[in-house]
Amino acid sequence: MWILIPFGIASSKDITYDETITGNTNARDLIVDQKTSNFNESTYNFIKDIGDAKGVEVIKVHFKNAFRGADSNLAIIDRVWQVSDTNSSQVIINYSHEVMTTRVVPLKLGEGYELAIKSIDIDGKRVYLELSKSGNVIDSAMIVPPNVVEDTYTYIKDLDYSKDVKVIQVHFKNAFRGADQNLATVDRVWQVSDTNSSQLINNNSDRLTLTSGTPLKLGEGYDLALKSIDIDGDNVYLELSKKGKVVDATVIILANAIEDTYTYIKDLDHSGDVEVIKVHFKNAFRGADQNSATIDRVLQVSDTNSSQVINNSSETLTLTSGTPLALEDGYELTLRSIDIDGNKVYVVLSKKGKVVDSAVIILPAPVLFNNGLSFYHQGKYVEAISAFDEAIEIDPQYAAALCYKSFALDELGKHDEATSAYDKAIEIDSQYVAAAWENKGNDLEQSKRYDDALEAYRRAIDIDPKDARTWFGKGYVLSKQGELNESMKAYNKAIEIDPEYAMAWNNKASNFLDLGINDDALKASEKAIGIDSGLAIAWRNKGNALDGLARYDEAIQSYNKASSIDQTYSVSMIDMGNSHYNAGEYVAAIRYYDEAIKKDSKDKCAWYNKADALRMLHRNSEAESAYAKARELGYSGTMTLMEMTTK
Repeated sequence: MWILIPFGIASSKDITYDETITGNTNARDLIVDQKTSNFNESTYNFIKDIGDAKGVEVIKVHFKNAFRGADSNLAIIDRVWQVSDTNSSQVIINYSHEVMTTRVVPLKLGEGYELAIKSIDIDGKRVYLELSKSGNVIDSAMIVPPNVVEDTYTYIKDLDYSKDVKVIQVHFKNAFRGADQNLATVDRVWQVSDTNSSQLINNNSDRLTLTSGTPLKLGEGYDLALKSIDIDGDNVYLELSKKGKVVDATVIILANAIEDTYTYIKDLDHSGDVEVIKVHFKNAFRGADQNSATIDRVLQVSDTNSSQVINNSSETLTLTSGTPLALEDGYELTLRSIDIDGNKVYVVLSKKGKVVDSAVIILPAPVLFNNGLSFYHQGKYVEAISAFDEAIEIDPQYAAALCYKSFALDELGKHDEATSAYDKAIEIDSQYVAAAWENKGNDLEQSKRYDDALEAYRRAIDIDPKDARTWFGKGYVLSKQGELNESMKAYNKAIEIDPEYAMAWNNKASNFLDLGINDDALKASEKAIGIDSGLAIAWRNKGNALDGLARYDEAIQSYNKASSIDQTYSVSMIDMGNSHYNAGEYVAAIRYYDEAIKKDSKDKCAWYNKADALRMLHRNSEAESAYAKARELGYSGTMTLMEMTTK
């Protein structure tokens, strides 16, 4: 967290727009997907000096988990505490029930404070927050929620004479996010009446599949809908409604335990629940044009006579998305989809063309690999190598595990062993290894290890020189090192490979701005906007270029456009005015102060600073009116020499 500028500053004229104030993004910052350093805290703390009390914790917000889906970013908060920022002994908020906050709906606090989610990383592990007061951003931070496994959805409600009654409980076994289907497996449903808590109306242990288009029907008009699943298939965003009205929403985090055998259970006459079909999956592969899975054991009994084994094979078979596994008695097992990591396989069983069952299979090698990856990102390299070795033991052709094992060995200084693992990974899947180097470059870049990041991008480019994203990453790191001309070459290469790469054009604009070449910066930012008109940072860079060309009205339009798309890229009109004021450009300063007043006619600082600028231009009668307006609005700063000399 950043140290804050004390409240009560009446004029910010001594702050230029090239400075970073309390962690805000300034107009000249180069941003790529909110690149930030790691910060392993799950509680957001806002600290402020109050009178003689220094370093007072004014606000504390604990984050339970975070979720990033295809169309929703949100977080669950389970503790909020706040004291007054004028009297630290006065607690104004203290509660511990769960609330949800999203990018669209910030957390409302006391005394005009709001805490907003600005972005969540792709894994849902890091949340970038901004705190504002009365509409002005005053702090920002990165937090890391614990995301503890909690695989049972529970709906709690106050009933007559009974408080906090568990009305509904649904246990989720696993979840799957595929290219064309999101689904979750439920293996326990329990419900009591919401008018009589002693009346049990649902107690079901059957395996059920919940999809994004088909909610789980419960008693008394309740529906539980699967709204979204994160990219890893670990976090599930749910909404509960009653008679069409949403009454609850939350995120649950699944254990997704290994289950590498598909089992079809059927109730046969006189035999109860019989395991009719069992199919063991060894591994799975998701390709660009074909998905496949390897099966190494099939066992099947007759569904009319459970003592009759009709299939018992240990032959290794390949099941593809276009070719189902033909079984006896008219059964077929179809590979419907594989998740993005190749961890999970969604299969459907049919008999004589009619679907009778479906399930998600979770394979051990990818799970072990993901465990290793988690250790690796925590800096626990010995534990990571152990997990990677377990994955490789199951599947010796696991290029990803070999590749990241080499990275972990490198971190431990075991370079010869690292080279051996790396060479094997390259031999198996060079394209994956290139992508892994790119990912490593991203991680090192976020940790500000720029030399190491540059080396990682170089290794990726050596393997695959036609990946525009890697050239872009190289360009970004070179710009952070001040190597703007070399950075420009890398961005140009990215654009040569992908002419529609809007962020590469945008970052070229940023480099041109830093080089003071405003004409070229304007052209590059306009090219980025032409490709992606919703790219807020490009609009801001266009504003910077227009400002540098003294086209102030157009610059203001661009800044306003950036702000309308995403407040993260908003630019303070007062600070822009102050920058021009400090440079002696008083006409330009007035134009920006006027825009600030246009947005808020009661902005006393804008009125006062405008008066100072008018006074510097010897427009004394206008200056006197502006000073008077600032005082009328409550400006209480010490009278400046310029104000006194207008009297």
